[in-house]
Parts: sequence; structure tokens; C-alpha cells
Amino acid sequence: MKSYWASIQLPGDLKGAFEYHGPWWISGESGAPFSDDEDEERPLYYCVCAWVMATDEAGAIETLRLAIDSDKRPASVVERFSEQRERGDTDRFAARGWMRWPWPVKPLEPRP
Repeated sequence: MKSYWASIQLPGDLKGAFEYHGPWWISGESGAPFSDDEDEERPLYYCVCAWVMATDEAGAIETLRLAIDSDKRPASVVERFSEQRERGDTDRFAARGWMRWPWPVKPLEPRP
């Protein structure tokens, strides 16, 4: 397993269903892609960034998808990026006591 910085667009209505105990934060918010219909409501997305242990880049994104409660989990999520990095804590995002690292479960299992 390797460590990755990974990021997804989390639909706004799933924010309360997302639970990941590794290092992560919401780096911003964005609207959905523009629509041709000006009256159409655009759902809000949260940009979630996380430090993830996985076997590859796709596995890192899947770990974040699996951190969404199973009863609300979508079949796929919009990937922003996934890149291998040795460390996840930085000056911008320091490690905190609630974070568990390295993640103590099998790959692709976001929580015990």
C-alpha cells in the first residue's frame, strides 16, 4: 500500500453521510456543470481532499467513495485528483489527534 492525496466532488446532500477518519478537509465548494436551462437548480458540491492509503490512484478515490454511508453511497464519484505522496500532513493541513494514520484497516475499507 502507498499513500495518496486524493480529492472528490462530494454532492452537498451527502456531506452528513461522509465519514473518513484519516486526514481530510473540505477545500472548497462548487456548482455542478452549467446547464442549458437557466431555470434548472444546480446542486452544490464540496471539494473533499484526503490523505489515503491505497494500492493505486483508483483505489484512493474508491476509498473516499466508500466513506459515504452505504445507504446513500453513489455508484461513482467525480474525481478531482489522485496522486501518490509520501506524507499527507503539511503546514497548511497539520495532523490532529482525531486522525488515525496509517489507516488500520484493509485497503478500500474507509472505517472500522
